[in-house]
Amino acid sequence: MPLSLLAMLVEDEWAAAALALGVFLLLGFALFAIWWWLRPAAGPVVVAELWVYPIKSCAGVRMDAALMQRAGLQWDREFAVIKLDGEVLTQKVYPTLAKIQPSLQCSQQMMGTAVPATPGPGADLTGITLSSTAMPATVHVDLTSECETVPQTTVWGGNSEPLHAVRLPAAEEWLTEHMGFPCSLCRLTGRRALRTTRLAPVANDPQDSCRYQDGSPLTVLSEASVAALNRKLGSACSVSPHRFRPNIVVSGCGAFEEAQWTALRVGDGAVPIRMLMEAYRCTMVTIAQVAERGVPTLFSAHTWIFYIQILHTDMSHIHILYGAGSR
Repeated sequence: MPLSLLAMLVEDEWAAAALALGVFLLLGFALFAIWWWLRPAAGPVVVAELWVYPIKSCAGVRMDAALMQRAGLQWDREFAVIKLDGEVLTQKVYPTLAKIQPSLQCSQQMMGTAVPATPGPGADLTGITLSSTAMPATVHVDLTSECETVPQTTVWGGNSEPLHAVRLPAAEEWLTEHMGFPCSLCRLTGRRALRTTRLAPVANDPQDSCRYQDGSPLTVLSEASVAALNRKLGSACSVSPHRFRPNIVVSGCGAFEEAQWTALRVGDGAVPIRMLMEAYRCTMVTIAQVAERGVPTLFSAHTWIFYIQILHTDMSHIHILYGAGSR
């Protein structure tokens, strides 16, 4: 075969291949454009649930609305169960704490008179009632100015310095029966500097604070991330967002999308929140919480890479990475 004819055939084959590739790319682009045009519109990311955990390591209380403070949501981890020597109890050592369900009693002033109110912004905390799935009796602790308190220094392995609190003797008998050894309820009177937590390398402002949280004052988790996790765990061992004890549960985003956020705004006042870090979790995620009825207590551990820790930043100081929170 003459070389000129062979060259023409090769050129024709390359031309045909280029034409086929062009048609393929054009068809792919057309299909993508059609999908993009017809795809369901993405809904807004919204707060699906708000939770505070008044007593460290005990069950949470779902809120309709919550007041954001510099140290996190109001009343979150403000109390703790302690041994009589001041040692703070945690669920990872004493999983029975997961069975204790607190409820909050509040009041607000109307015409100079205190009237019962729903827990939330503008309300004063006047009492806390403890119940448990392990025992029928409950106990009410009065938190008004007439309640009996005892100054108490609390000691906690997650804190390098003692934390000052007041002990509430009214709960001692009930908690001692529940836990099986002498213990009491205390209320933190100050704040814990974030410089004493795992956030020490980044939280170097002495005004950065939290209460009895292990890390940052606030945590957020998406429903989609939990759903994706459950698809991997299988129906025999599915979990709910309660397993991770978040303060804010969001919906409307994709799975693990919150791990990519750098900031968000929440609420009617568009409170700005600065994302800080992904949280590495302790063994508490292997303990079923009160809200998870019928869920196994222990299951095969996975890496919980999507659970995020965040810090609140004041609107007027948004340039401050870990600034003051508005009240």
